[in-house]
Amino acid sequence: MADWPALARELDRWADAGLVAECWWRDDDAQSRDPRLQQLLDLRAAFSLPLALAIPPMQADADLWRYLSGVAGVTALVHGAAHRNHAPQGEKKAEFGPHRPLPLMQRELSGACAALNAAAAAAAVAALPVLVPPWNRIDPRLLPALPGLGYVGLSTFGAGEARQPGAGLTVCNCHLDIIDWRGTRGLVPASRLLATLTGLLATRRSRLQADPGASGDVEPIGILTHHQVQGADSNDFLRRLFDALCQPRNGRPAVRWLSARQIFAPDRDAIGELSSPPRNG
Repeated sequence: MADWPALARELDRWADAGLVAECWWRDDDAQSRDPRLQQLLDLRAAFSLPLALAIPPMQADADLWRYLSGVAGVTALVHGAAHRNHAPQGEKKAEFGPHRPLPLMQRELSGACAALNAAAAAAAVAALPVLVPPWNRIDPRLLPALPGLGYVGLSTFGAGEARQPGAGLTVCNCHLDIIDWRGTRGLVPASRLLATLTGLLATRRSRLQADPGASGDVEPIGILTHHQVQGADSNDFLRRLFDALCQPRNGRPAVRWLSARQIFAPDRDAIGELSSPPRNG
């Protein structure tokens, strides 16, 4: 049984401590305009949440960019180049893993950054040079080169070892993937998702209570979705989750939703970022 009351109690503890949790939302693999993307964006609009949309620039079609030009609250990120697997058979999939020459991968990453920025600028879509490597895997040897290739940020999956691993590069990962990739390839059981999220919140709260000065080192909790494979059950779960997270506690927000710009480039201009706070849908 999904433990929604446990999540509510943890959020109450944040409010009782005078703390506000930070979260952000990333959706991967946007390549074209389709009904499932529309459903995701309708959900985003219902709660006025900022959404980071990871787009493979060599795969995205012109219709996607035309559609996004009229959508508020969405920021495009660089989801690799062509989202192609180059790992040998039997190894975990990766487009930028340790299987190809570094100069070749660097050229592809530079071109991908330029291509996404150009397409977004032409369509007046908010975009940031933040790399979201396909399958959340990247050769560590590439990291020092990313700022020189035009990137200001990196986002994969799991706890980040450092928010700023090197000069000019901010890392902020996602931590709650709602899709059961190793099992049904549908929605992860709600009880498991809620237990994970409640645990993440509790860990962060305990750290902040023990050291109030650590707020700048506490990574925002990233919610990861994949609209192309999500069904009605996934969207129903997200609606209930966002409703719970957006509910005020003790008359004030329990969660602050961060946009990609606020996380990766707070001093950088971006078109179309949200200026109003999220609301309960």
